[in-house]
Amino acid sequence: MKANFRLPVWARFVCGLAAVCVAMPHDLYLKPGASVVPPASQQRVAMHNGDSFPGSDGPPALERLRDSQVVSASGTEPLRNVRVDGKVGLADYVAPQGSFAVVTRTIPNFIELGVFSFERYLKHEELEWVVRWRAENNESLKSGREFYSKHAKALVNLSTDDFALAPIGHTAEIVLLENPAKRKPGDALRIRVLFRGKPMADQPIEASWAFGDAVKQQWVGRTNEQGELSVSLESAGLWKLHTIVMERRTDRKEADWESFWASVTFEFGEQR
Repeated sequence: MKANFRLPVWARFVCGLAAVCVAMPHDLYLKPGASVVPPASQQRVAMHNGDSFPGSDGPPALERLRDSQVVSASGTEPLRNVRVDGKVGLADYVAPQGSFAVVTRTIPNFIELGVFSFERYLKHEELEWVVRWRAENNESLKSGREFYSKHAKALVNLSTDDFALAPIGHTAEIVLLENPAKRKPGDALRIRVLFRGKPMADQPIEASWAFGDAVKQQWVGRTNEQGELSVSLESAGLWKLHTIVMERRTDRKEADWESFWASVTFEFGEQR
């Protein structure tokens, strides 16, 4: 005779949370093989996915990548031979003249996080306004149903000209308003966050840099009413700036929230 076993209420609650506590999305960023390259040379860029800068926790889902290309004064060229190699994605390109940006983005992907995972993710990404909104609207005990997309770019040959600093038109984008090639360690670098082409105020900015064996990652401030922030260039090295713009969806049949991740990477100063 089969026993009629039933979990207590608290256990069913925990199991219900665990069922939707899937892995949280991770930052996507691009890491060129070199920051200064000669025109017409064959080059490679790595696509890193994860939070272990300057490493990668795993490759991006190639089927969700769109508009993976090189943007320069001479136009755009698609990246070639996009592939997975271990924990990274790789792609090849021919370097154009002058400074340029290597870019990619992903199509929106759905994720549902349990209450505790969603709140932890929001706090980790400095999205306190969403935490407050949920509390004020009796959603603090509701799982997080979210669509997310990622927008990444890497700036190359900045010592030649300022073309690569121009916006490329991603939905969410971090734009450098000054050329780091013209700065020295300790100087401030003005940046701006754009969302659908317009300055985005009160956006938290995370800065990461790696120089030799040294790695540092910290939140450096929030953008002002003009969507701008000055970031202190503490050290030479590979730099990554990151932010997430999140909004409440109007149509909530499939998800309640939509987030737009943005990253920009560039080399600054003399490298070891």
